[in-house]
Amino acid sequence: MKTSIAWFTGTAAGLASLQGQTSIEKTGVSRTSLKSLRAIPTTCEQCPAGCGIIAYLNGERLVQLLGNPDHPNNQGGICAKGIAGLNLVNDPERLLYPLKRKGPRGNGQWTKITWDEVYSTLAARIKEMIRGGRIRELVFDKGHDDP
Repeated sequence: MKTSIAWFTGTAAGLASLQGQTSIEKTGVSRTSLKSLRAIPTTCEQCPAGCGIIAYLNGERLVQLLGNPDHPNNQGGICAKGIAGLNLVNDPERLLYPLKRKGPRGNGQWTKITWDEVYSTLAARIKEMIRGGRIRELVFDKGHDDP
């Protein structure tokens, strides 16, 4: 297949229009309808970059994430991970509380536990690893830096 500038430009324009349609169909939100929504400037936490985003809410439901043009880091851009934050929040199968495996691995049985139980269990396991000389097997990732 022979490609040319005209072919590339036409293909890119066609694909861009399809992407826009898909986005509107999924969320029911277009850039022109954003004015009716509550806008909250915030920081994306999908990776350590900390880009500025604007979260758009319809009532209490997050319906759109866009890059914040006033943020010095990303100047209005938003990457695929940032856009995926919408799915993270609205996924009907996301975990809403901590779960502990009940029975053997792979049996699919879980029990709801409190955050205090999570912290106690992790602290006990970390102490056990340290006492057992397995300190090099331990990795701790604190996530994003807090101001």
